[in-house]
Amino acid sequence: MPEKISDVVARLMGRLGAADGAERARALTGYWQDAVGEQLAKITELRGFRGDVVLVRALHPLAAQELRLREKSIVASLNARAGRRFFVRIRVVSGKPEGPRRD
Repeated sequence: MPEKISDVVARLMGRLGAADGAERARALTGYWQDAVGEQLAKITELRGFRGDVVLVRALHPLAAQELRLREKSIVASLNARAGRRFFVRIRVVSGKPEGPRRD
């Protein structure tokens, strides 16, 4: 009996580690606002993740400071909501929001 293409793709993604990356991305984007609160979420820009490090741009210096002070509790909240230990720290950079790339 032929295999479903979705099963083949899922198996291949698992071998390549892509499934884990997709789960991390869903957890990060799905739970960020709940983990940091609505006000802080409005003045931060998720840039993604590298391994187990969340990458965030703070649009105001006080937002950057708040993220650094609450880093452990934010990471714990993200992981608890995801049901897995995806993240261990947050890397914060300050600056203006970046628009779309023009390559």
